[in-house]
Amino acid sequence: MSTSHDSDVQLSDAVDYFTNEYSSRISQGNVPLSNALKAIERCAYEKGLPPDSITILLDVAASMKYCETVSVRLIKCLIPRGPVCEEAIINVISWICTEKPSSKLQALILRWILVIYDLIDSKDRLHALYGVLFHFIENDVMCPYICHLLYLLTRPKDVRMFRIHRVLNLQNRVGVQPHITGLLSIYRLYYPNMGALVSGRRKVFFKEDKAWSSTIRKIQAKAERIARLPTSVQPLHTAVAKHKRKRLRLDLAPPLQSCATENLSQDNYFPSKGSVKLELIHSFADLVNNVDRLEMPMQVSALLKHPQLQHLLLISRDKLLTTRLSLWIYHTLSEELLKGESENDAVYNLLNMLVTFTDFIQEGVPAVQAILFLYLSKWNGKDYRSPILHLITRLRIIPFPELHDYVLEPLRQLFIAAGVSFKCQILHTLIELLKNYILFEWPRCQYGTTTEISSQLLDFCSVFKGKSYADLSPLDTIKGLFSYIDDITVLGMLLEGDNALYMHFALDFMEETLSLAQSSDVRFFTVWSSFVIHRALFSSNAVALSRVCSIICQYNAVCKLLRQRDKSREAELLDHVTSLNCYVLDICDTLWRYKAFRCRDDSRGRTMIFHLVSSDLLRRTEVQQANEAFALQHHPALAGYVLGFLRDNVQVPSGEAKTPQHIRRGRIKLLEYLRDKKLDGIVEFICTFMKSMTNSSLSSMTAADRTAFQMTVPSAAGDA
Repeated sequence: MSTSHDSDVQLSDAVDYFTNEYSSRISQGNVPLSNALKAIERCAYEKGLPPDSITILLDVAASMKYCETVSVRLIKCLIPRGPVCEEAIINVISWICTEKPSSKLQALILRWILVIYDLIDSKDRLHALYGVLFHFIENDVMCPYICHLLYLLTRPKDVRMFRIHRVLNLQNRVGVQPHITGLLSIYRLYYPNMGALVSGRRKVFFKEDKAWSSTIRKIQAKAERIARLPTSVQPLHTAVAKHKRKRLRLDLAPPLQSCATENLSQDNYFPSKGSVKLELIHSFADLVNNVDRLEMPMQVSALLKHPQLQHLLLISRDKLLTTRLSLWIYHTLSEELLKGESENDAVYNLLNMLVTFTDFIQEGVPAVQAILFLYLSKWNGKDYRSPILHLITRLRIIPFPELHDYVLEPLRQLFIAAGVSFKCQILHTLIELLKNYILFEWPRCQYGTTTEISSQLLDFCSVFKGKSYADLSPLDTIKGLFSYIDDITVLGMLLEGDNALYMHFALDFMEETLSLAQSSDVRFFTVWSSFVIHRALFSSNAVALSRVCSIICQYNAVCKLLRQRDKSREAELLDHVTSLNCYVLDICDTLWRYKAFRCRDDSRGRTMIFHLVSSDLLRRTEVQQANEAFALQHHPALAGYVLGFLRDNVQVPSGEAKTPQHIRRGRIKLLEYLRDKKLDGIVEFICTFMKSMTNSSLSSMTAADRTAFQMTVPSAAGDA
């Protein structure tokens, strides 16, 4: 403790030496001056300098009271242990304007300002000197540092054509320089409509004083460990700066920071006049009450981390704001995702933020879509899998040939080589993409072509303006995607050998299709491939069998609903009715009538199963009673349930073994048993399409049992 006190005393004495007007200013042979410099340097490199000392010593160095060598040593040891007063920065810039310091010392002062920029407690008055600082852009020695400082200070209102012309003229004079390109890049970021101001795609425009910055960070960390100030009194910008480097490595989106950056106190909480800082918005009510006075962030990409700003974006639909955000997203993903060699946390976090953002606005971002089209062609299917697949589900509707080339074909190649889990994820992604097209993109396309804007269509206005296609037919794209999903579903069943997990995702596709056909007016619904239906019918999975029966019941209800909704669609629904009747006959003959593989040559036509299994092939299998092999009481998927039913509900004479044949005349009780086991799809199907069940077989039940057992879905496949 005494050592620290002695150090503070020595620092105070050294600072007093430089402020004492009677102190000798001769540099050579001046022992007191040398001792004062050594004391300041020792204290600075051990624990940093307090703000008041930095303000005094910076003023001494910039005023050139002593020789340039002394001023350089003073500036290099200005290592703050806490925040830096803005007043000190304003004073030193005023000294630069007097041109008392040499160009070399001016450049060193600017380097110091850049190193401690994040530690400045406020930047409002510093920003007011933007025009003054811009004046020094013609100084060749100071230009790299002035451009960097202007880059950090630039706000939208600072971007003016005369400044752009002056910077371009400077570039023509000295050639393309990284620091000039960096300043032009921030100008273009705020006003993308000003054209191609920046050539090339360089990312790092400014050099960092790594050694100087590292020293300051170490002193800051040491001071924080010693002081441990309570959060309530800790300076805001000290906390922000302490972890800035680490946060930038893990998070590509910058932290929220409004243009006005002074400390937030109770005195300026929601001022009655002027703009309101974003840091003061903590709830949706705050946003609504101050929506017309909000001060937008210096870096628009910060809204990816700020839900209130996302609400504001939806309300205002500011084209300039969305253009700036799109440009930032495109260039950031180009550098970090397309050119990155392996997965890293920073890109993963950014992609997850984009997932949250696109889900919030319920539409895809064109810049993200453009990057995905480039990335999918080289994607290994492993890096960033979850966010990439989720972003695919929010793609905008484009002509199907482009969708196939950029998205579906790369996914198909991964699909073939992938394991069953990844196959299920890809199939789910395509189903969600189809839902997005029907529920969100189709209404947007209708809004884009209609002349009468209804309140419902206004909900689907696009926040981002995407590429326009002269030959775009949204319905053709939706139909093409539906057919593609149907084909890849069958392909997956063949590759995975009727895997139970994959089969459930395949049945999900059918259920989602029926739900979309019922809730929307998009005429995308075409007949499925019968392959999945029959594989589920003959599978060894009881839940899949129950689900496929339930799907056929839904299919029947949807066909009737579509015909009632629009009488003009009867001819269009003819294929569905034919397909539905064939499915009903197949399942009824298999589960109930013991006719699974019999040829049917009556007025209703042959069933689909007979085309899959010929009578000659059936004879060569030498399977006895093959038509009964998949009946309700013999079906392999229901074997465990049948054994349980026999054990609990069937009584036989003593010494006689219980077999499924004992259930042949009591199948209605087996249906009740299956219903109790949550296999409702089978029961629903039998009660919907078997008139004998709804009329005669149920008559033996009590009224209460019949009410509980009989399904309410309209019956008879012939009606469809």
